[in-house]
Amino acid sequence: MKTKTVLWLFIIASNIVLAQVDTTSVPFIAYWHQGETHQYRITKIEQSWKEDKLEKNDSTTYEAKFEITDSTETSYTIKCSFANSLMKDLELSKNTLPELSKYELTEIIYTTTETGEYVGIENWEEISNMAKEIFDTAFETLGDGESRKLKKQLASFTKIYSSKASIEQRLFKELPLLHFPFGYEYDATDTVTYTQELANMFGGDPFIGDTKFYFEHVDFEKKHCTFVQEMTLQQEQVLKAIEGLFKKMKLKDKEFRKAMKTAEFNINDIHRFEYLYEPGLPIFIETVRTSVINIASEKGTKIDLLRIERIDE
Repeated sequence: MKTKTVLWLFIIASNIVLAQVDTTSVPFIAYWHQGETHQYRITKIEQSWKEDKLEKNDSTTYEAKFEITDSTETSYTIKCSFANSLMKDLELSKNTLPELSKYELTEIIYTTTETGEYVGIENWEEISNMAKEIFDTAFETLGDGESRKLKKQLASFTKIYSSKASIEQRLFKELPLLHFPFGYEYDATDTVTYTQELANMFGGDPFIGDTKFYFEHVDFEKKHCTFVQEMTLQQEQVLKAIEGLFKKMKLKDKEFRKAMKTAEFNINDIHRFEYLYEPGLPIFIETVRTSVINIASEKGTKIDLLRIERIDE
């Protein structure tokens, strides 16, 4: 009888331990199913000031549907569908739009690993060809005056649509952002620090950004969390780059010292993420990059905001 009592106590104690909620680790592993769909609203805002005067205030909002079209032991395939804004971006006239009606919907097919890590766009060539057809059709249907205006815009658009890397990094950077945390298990009590490279606008080696990643809130029972990623440029490297620029400008000693005293170039990122980390569902993401420049006669501030919010009922 005593042996049975001890055995039952051991079983009860084991069940209590197993039932306890892990309050330290946050695993981002995708548990998605073929046919699963989610709707998101995506907003992009770009603002810039020269001196203290607002010179640019552009915003774009669109809704996108994400569907898991295939699920295997090693990967997921996802289709992202949304209204094509290219005609609007090119400011094409209403007379042209009927010719391009077959391109009203854009479908991006991309893949992830089995844990949800972003891999890449599969149909980027199809997207590139679509853009080329839109450009060609536009030239055929527009008048001479309109064509000349359009040519000035096409140079940059054509380059962006010409390669997979450019399409992913310049046009659809929200896709890897959605999958940013997947494939790792995090300690909710830790602040992770690391560095990342950013393009050097002055030429030369990339700038280095000091980055930190930490959790603001975790509900372990509901598998819900919010976390923040912050980044700022290492200023020592930046100042050396500015110094090199001034030397190329062949400033006199007095001008050089004065210019270096007021010179400033910085980039700061504050990104906030809200997820149901199980089954792996983004709820809300907002990234804000603030760029400040004060070099010679160039003085201004630029803010780039990207917001992704789930709108499923």
